[in-house]
Amino acid sequence: MARPIALLLVLAVGNFLYVLDRNVMSLFMPVIRDDLTLSATQQGLVLGLAFILVLSFVAIPIARVTDRIGSRHVIAGSLFVWSFATFITGFATSFGQIFGARMVVGAGEAGFTPAVHAALALMFSPKHLGRALAIFILGTSAGQVLGFYASGSLANVIGWRGGFHVLGGAGIALAFVVWFVWPYLFRQQAESASTDKRAEEKKIVDEVSRGLTALPQHSFLRWAVAEMIVAGRTLKALLKVPGFTFLVLAAMAHSVAAFAVQQSMPTFLHDHYNMEMKDVGLWMGPVFSMAAVAGTLSMGFIIDFFKVETKLKTCLKVSGISVVATVPLYAIGLVWPEIGGLWIFVPAFFLSSLYYAPTYFVLQNLTTSENRASANALLITGFQIAGLGLGPTLVGISTDALGSFGIGEALAISMAVVAGLNIVSGYFFFRTRATIIKTAS
Repeated sequence: MARPIALLLVLAVGNFLYVLDRNVMSLFMPVIRDDLTLSATQQGLVLGLAFILVLSFVAIPIARVTDRIGSRHVIAGSLFVWSFATFITGFATSFGQIFGARMVVGAGEAGFTPAVHAALALMFSPKHLGRALAIFILGTSAGQVLGFYASGSLANVIGWRGGFHVLGGAGIALAFVVWFVWPYLFRQQAESASTDKRAEEKKIVDEVSRGLTALPQHSFLRWAVAEMIVAGRTLKALLKVPGFTFLVLAAMAHSVAAFAVQQSMPTFLHDHYNMEMKDVGLWMGPVFSMAAVAGTLSMGFIIDFFKVETKLKTCLKVSGISVVATVPLYAIGLVWPEIGGLWIFVPAFFLSSLYYAPTYFVLQNLTTSENRASANALLITGFQIAGLGLGPTLVGISTDALGSFGIGEALAISMAVVAGLNIVSGYFFFRTRATIIKTAS
């Protein structure tokens, strides 16, 4: 067990950089906005749509490759691609350049989390999977707690461009570490995907590819199109799994609300409270994100102690209640800050993070090893498309539309309205629970 745990810790470090490379853009955005003269809409596009344009096309094909060849190549490759793109982001001098660089970051990040989740399901038994997910999530929490503050302090010393260079360089180094240590640390503990099934899947893709005569033979485009066609068949099968569709919709609705708040919060603190970048990093890191650490880690360990016969239903109940409870807290903190001040966001961030481990635990138990990476990719792609694509973008567009209210007030109202989508998320979590109960009866 020592070797899988060691590899798990390495992957948690990768998750740390994954979260940091994604969120650091929101931290640097107030300075980047002034440096590159970006509008609120352009900020939203860089924070969100830049990822989605790529994620929408490559996430499922990459996940299908993971299901067939394993996670090592995808995880190491993803780390390298997004880290290199993060490095070159520091050279951007225009909206187009920074938008393009973030598109490449999205392409790199598309395969990482689905591949890791699929690997963890093979490395650890169901009895210990909740704890393994919690440790992996620790990388997310560390990226939020330490990353914001460290990046804010770093940017004050070497600027936002230097900050991107340091983060990118660290990720490139870790990609090589993952590649070289994987053969020595990976030990498969749970069910394995059928070799015959993988061969059959590859045969189907090859047959579809041969039918695409309009595309160049042996080209990446032909392979990608063939993978997407076959992925459609996988998607059709997954949508027939009881509760799967509602679970994806719940995650998507929550993601829109969560990313709208998280990605726009640094700008809100900067504009509404006139904070410097270092102070913004302090609030976003050790304060707000520490609450997220408590939520994600506590639930990751607690779910291992739920009764086996009711574990899935309890996970979904906790997720539904927690996301709905964030709505009034965000509304008070954003629209009426004189009532609760900034500290009211602490319980909001705590409750917003409770859903993570339970949701992915439910997903691992709804799917099999043969399509687990694809299922993870579909869920992750769904909430990233919704969250990153719509969350910051909706906030940016509505903030520009409400410009007459003043910069800080318009942004606060926009964030509060989009955060209200957590009510929709809670509804779908309970629909998932009801579907599972009905299917079991």
